[in-house]
Amino acid sequence: MAILFVRGRQAAQVLRWEIPVGQTIRIGRAPRDGLKVPWDMQISREQADIRWQNGLLEVKCLETARNPLISDGIPMRSLVVRPGESFAIAETQFALIDVPEAEDISSANLLSTSELTDAELASSPFRNPARAMETLAEIPALMLRAQSSEDLSQGIVDLLMRGLPPAEAIAVVALDLNSDSANGAPQVMRWQNRDENERFTPSRRLIQTALASKRGVVHVWADRSGEEEYTMTDSLDWALCVPIDGEASRGWTIYVSGKLRPGSVLHHITSANDLRPELRIVRLVAQYVGAFREVRALRKQRAGVSQFFNAAVMEALVTTTQVETLAPRERDVAILFCDVRGFSKQSEAGAGDLQLLLARVTAALGMMTQSIVKQDGIIADFQGDAALAFWGWPNPSTEGPLPACDAALEICTGFRRVAAEAGHLLEGFRVGIGVTFGKALAGKIGTEEQAKIGVFGPIVNLGSRLEGLTKQFGVSILIDDSTSSHLSQNGVGRFSTRRLARIRPAGMGTSVWVHELFSAGEHSPEMLSEFAAGVEAMFLGRWEEASYLLKPLAETDRPSAVLLEFMARTDFHPPTDWDGVITFAGK
Repeated sequence: MAILFVRGRQAAQVLRWEIPVGQTIRIGRAPRDGLKVPWDMQISREQADIRWQNGLLEVKCLETARNPLISDGIPMRSLVVRPGESFAIAETQFALIDVPEAEDISSANLLSTSELTDAELASSPFRNPARAMETLAEIPALMLRAQSSEDLSQGIVDLLMRGLPPAEAIAVVALDLNSDSANGAPQVMRWQNRDENERFTPSRRLIQTALASKRGVVHVWADRSGEEEYTMTDSLDWALCVPIDGEASRGWTIYVSGKLRPGSVLHHITSANDLRPELRIVRLVAQYVGAFREVRALRKQRAGVSQFFNAAVMEALVTTTQVETLAPRERDVAILFCDVRGFSKQSEAGAGDLQLLLARVTAALGMMTQSIVKQDGIIADFQGDAALAFWGWPNPSTEGPLPACDAALEICTGFRRVAAEAGHLLEGFRVGIGVTFGKALAGKIGTEEQAKIGVFGPIVNLGSRLEGLTKQFGVSILIDDSTSSHLSQNGVGRFSTRRLARIRPAGMGTSVWVHELFSAGEHSPEMLSEFAAGVEAMFLGRWEEASYLLKPLAETDRPSAVLLEFMARTDFHPPTDWDGVITFAGK
């Protein structure tokens, strides 16, 4: 196992990287994927590639790297480093050592080991109560200052270095518990050694034991080669490891190691139990840090979820168990499908600039989401440039489909407002929206391995079909008969609708009346009256009368033109089996 030690000019600027065999790894100040040296601004964002192979470390600068590699004072663009050698980039030093994979200091000369529960530690007095209280009192400020996992790890190391004078080396170490290799090398987040010339290699066995037992574990090693002083591999005589609590810190531990020097506070240590006071302090720090990271993770998760859920859902998730809240329930729900029109053509035209294309999709979905969440809707899914939302869960809705219709109109208004603005990300875009209302299952839907908050039932399929039919009828919003009936009873003066036709959508065996939802004043009362009479005549099979009523409207009204085109296929004479239903072959 190759270990690359990295040091900056300041004492806190220390990193320890374990380099796997045969992998090319990018190093730099802020590489997109690789090892970061964040403190040295003279190192390029992406500086060099390193590769450990056959006992040698190959280092090659990228062409874009500003500064060279320095070895023995000589600038180079590439070099080969052997264990025990070092090189520099700008003001940062890199030193390489090779640790045999089989080496684990915990397996040699083990004198005593102990695993202690929190209850057992609680009864252990502090060795220096005043210093212990000072150390623990610093934790809240430390956690508030930390802006990243690395910042927090460095803060923990610095804090314990001050609070545990007997410790020689302290680190925040993590194991990837999802790794296939149970013996995977630990990742040292941050570490510090009082003697910079000594090598620090954490024990995998000790870390694994602490994580598996979920307890603080102490090991004491001994080789009695001198009076009262025990020695061991790496010149360290004892170590303790404590897991950091919580799912947010899964695999994280605090690792502390030290010596048994003659005349020191710990010179009399003969067993692991004698290190209870030190273990108790580290355990308390781990508990505080774990709780803090858990709260921060939950806040971040809640902030992310709040983009898709309304305030009522968020409140339900907080005040009840998730199993109870997310369980699928049959409810009266309103469904809204929204898709961007014109996006496919613009995608082909903008295929050379995928970043711009993504920005346009993001802007479109953002406008949809804003209107949906504003009306207390729940985002169930994004599919490319389309969104699915629903209302009526987890709490029953008192307004039925009214909020969904408000959201649909607001989305259309927003797109119309910006579509004509030259240079706007949504220039030239329109939307098609389908809204339905009825019984459906809503809640957590999926498998045990993967699930999401969604909605399931025939009205969901119908909503998707109506959204697609907006293209056929040349309108922005189509709603089903149930939604229209609800609006006529509860949304008088708030919404404007007109019945378009009775249709049988592709892939569905039943027929439904579809209605257009539009902004007030978009059509005159006279036009709506003529159109309604034409639709009624067509439905009853009086196609000559229907064509007479609809022809004057067809020049400026796309639904009128669509109905005329349908009747023209049979020369304005209904088929002998005409049942008033238009069947669409495509979705």
